[in-house]
Amino acid sequence: MVAGFGLVRRSPGLAGLLAAQTISPLGDAMATTALILHVQRTTGSATAVGLLLFAQAIPPLAAPLAGVIADRFSPGRLLGVGWLAQAVLAGLVALLVPPLGALLVVVFLLALVDTPLSAAVGRCIPAVVADDDLVAANAMRSAVAELGTVLGPPLAGLLFAVSGTRLVLGLANRTEHRFPRCSNDFRERVKAL
Repeated sequence: MVAGFGLVRRSPGLAGLLAAQTISPLGDAMATTALILHVQRTTGSATAVGLLLFAQAIPPLAAPLAGVIADRFSPGRLLGVGWLAQAVLAGLVALLVPPLGALLVVVFLLALVDTPLSAAVGRCIPAVVADDDLVAANAMRSAVAELGTVLGPPLAGLLFAVSGTRLVLGLANRTEHRFPRCSNDFRERVKAL
């Protein structure tokens, strides 16, 4: 762990990337949890919850194709367009909380847009760390992403119990899309990739 702090000190752009890689999965996990609770509450159907999770799980199966897409475009451009599309889609869900059919379509689209973004973020790591630090930086990226994933569901559950779906989805949308702001310090390096 101490070595990780040294790596962050040596590579200032890594701190923003790691912060974003904690915050973005936190928002994802919060949104998923809130939508599960919402669908269960409004439909009373375990099948509907299963369909929601199915719609979210299908796009990552296209990861090999997503990697090809991520390699064809600059990470900065792909991330910018992807984040904008996600912000619009997530904002619509938070504002409208659509009926199940439309919700399934939007959840599918959100997951579809996210799939190549993960590969693009991976391409950003070499822009912020030295070659000798790539393995450690990627390990840190994975660890902090898991932290956000672990903390999101209980936080969303607590907020959902107090306020319902819209507030949790709004907060999740705000956290998910902090990545671009956290990442501004290395955006110029990413453009060069």
